[in-house]
Amino acid sequence: MVAPQQSAGLGAMAKKLRKSEKLDLILEEIAKLKGVIGKLVAERTAQPKKAARKPARTVAKKRPVKAKAGPAPKRPVLVAPSAPAPAVGRPGT
Repeated sequence: MVAPQQSAGLGAMAKKLRKSEKLDLILEEIAKLKGVIGKLVAERTAQPKKAARKPARTVAKKRPVKAKAGPAPKRPVLVAPSAPAPAVGRPGT
């Protein structure tokens, strides 16, 4: 069945297509596209494939080792301790 083709320029002069005619046109287009896709796939498989380049190996950067938890650091002594202060209270006891 040869279906009339619509042209965008015909406008109101174009014959209105029935659903079955529209379906026939769609199926014809699909068949054409299948043929084109088949040819493209055949061309692509016929071409030799390029070897995929492997990415260069990178050396992992070493991370600094964390300090292990140990005793808390001692505070620096700001004033040296002197002799004990005399007791304040009654003299002579």
